[in-house]
Amino acid sequence: MSICNEAGHSNAFTPQVTLKMMKALMPRLRQLGFKTMVQYPESVNAATAVKFFDAARNDPEVWPWIGLISYHWYGQDNQTSMVKLREYAAERKLPTAQTEFTNLTMDHLYDDMVLGGVSYWEIYDTASPEYQAALSHISSTSYKYGPWYWSFRQVSHFVRPGAVRIESVSSDPQLRCLAFEQQERQVVVLMNIKRPFTPRVTTVTGLRPGTYGVSHTVGSSGVTDELGVRTVGQDGTLTVTVKGDSTLTIYSRDAVNRPPTVIEWRSQPDFLKLPATTLTLRCAATDPERDMLTYAWSVVSQPKGAAVTLAQPTAPTTRADGLTVPGPYHFRITVRDGAHTVTRDVMLGVFDGNQPPVPVDIHNRIPVWVRVKDGGTQLRGGAWDIERDPLTFKWSVARQPAGAAAVLETPDKNGCKVTGMTVPGDYVFRFTVSDPANTVSYEHTVPVYP
Repeated sequence: MSICNEAGHSNAFTPQVTLKMMKALMPRLRQLGFKTMVQYPESVNAATAVKFFDAARNDPEVWPWIGLISYHWYGQDNQTSMVKLREYAAERKLPTAQTEFTNLTMDHLYDDMVLGGVSYWEIYDTASPEYQAALSHISSTSYKYGPWYWSFRQVSHFVRPGAVRIESVSSDPQLRCLAFEQQERQVVVLMNIKRPFTPRVTTVTGLRPGTYGVSHTVGSSGVTDELGVRTVGQDGTLTVTVKGDSTLTIYSRDAVNRPPTVIEWRSQPDFLKLPATTLTLRCAATDPERDMLTYAWSVVSQPKGAAVTLAQPTAPTTRADGLTVPGPYHFRITVRDGAHTVTRDVMLGVFDGNQPPVPVDIHNRIPVWVRVKDGGTQLRGGAWDIERDPLTFKWSVARQPAGAAAVLETPDKNGCKVTGMTVPGDYVFRFTVSDPANTVSYEHTVPVYP
C-alpha cells in the first residue's frame, strides 16, 4: 500500500506529512494483525522520490514498514535519480519499482531495468474516453491490444516471476540487450529500436547449451511472430537477425511441442447497427515450432430468432450473415497445430438505434482532499460513445451545504475548476453528457473539511 499516490505533487502530502501518517497508521495495522508493507514514496518521478527518500533516510522508525521503493516516470531526466534510488534501495536491501506512466516504451523498460534496477514494472493506462474502451464496455467485443503490447510481451511472456536479471553487454551500439536466468534457463531480449531502423546480424555468446525458441515483434504496433526452434551447442553461441524497429527474444525451452499463440480474434466491424446484418470474423495465430495450423469458427450463442450462417467456417477469416436480431452474439475460433487446441471467443452486440454515451473517470483533484482554506478543486470527467458521436458536457451543482455558493468556471467543459467551496460539508456535482440522441448524467461528491 502507499500512503498517497504521487505525494507532494500538487497536494499537501509533503515528506513530513507522509512519514507522520505512516507512523500513525502502521502500528495500528500491526495491532490488527495485518502484515501490510508500505510502497514508498510512489512519487510522480524518480527525482521527487529521491527527496522523499532523503527525508526518511535517518528515521529508523519507518524503515521496518517500508517494503518497496517506487516511482513514476513523469517529467524529464529521470535516469540520474533512478540510479540514486537503486543505490539507496540496495543499502536497505529493498526492491525498486516503476509503477506509473501513460506513454511507456521499450526504452523506458530498459532504463528501469538497468538504471533503476526494478523488480516490479507496471504498465499503466487510464480508462480514457477512447474508442477501444467504449467497445469493451458497451459491445463486449474482443479485447484489442494497444500499442507496445506485443513488444512488452517479448519480455513479460518469457521472463516469469522469480527470474533474475543477469549482466549482458552489447558490442553493437544499435542494439540494447537484457538477459535473465531462472532455474538454469536463460532469456535474452535484443532491442533494435534506435533510428535509423536497420537490420542487425548479431551473435549472442554465453548461452547455456540446449534448445531455444526465437520470437520477435516488429514495430511498436506489430504483433509477435515465432521464428522456430534453435539448438545452442557447447560453444554457447547463437546468431540471429534482428530486424529494424523490432524486439527479439531468445528463450530457453524444452523439446515438448507448445500450443499456438493466437494474436488476433475479432469482428469487422466491431458491432452492428440495424439494418446492417453482416460482418467479417478474423483470426491469426503463430506457432513456436511453426507447425501447420487449422482454424474452425462456430456460433456459441445468438438472440432468439436469429439464424447466423458462416461462409467459410474453416478459414481464418469468414463472413457471418444473418445477424438480424438486436442483442449479444457469441462466436468461437478454434486453432489447432496437430498436438494442441486453443480457443478464443469473439462477443459483439447488434443494436437497434443509437447507443447512449457512458460517463467515465469522473473525479476531482488538485487538490483531491479539499479543505475550507483551499476553497475549491478541479472537476474532471469523460465519456465513451460507441458510435463516436460528438459529445457535449455540462457540470452543475446538484447539492451543497447550507450557505455555500460554489462557482463553476467552465461548466461546459469536461474539466471544470470550481471555487467558493468555503463551507464544510458535502458538495454534490452533476456531470451530464449528451450525444445527438441521448443524455446521461452521473453525480460526484466532494467532501470539504474544516
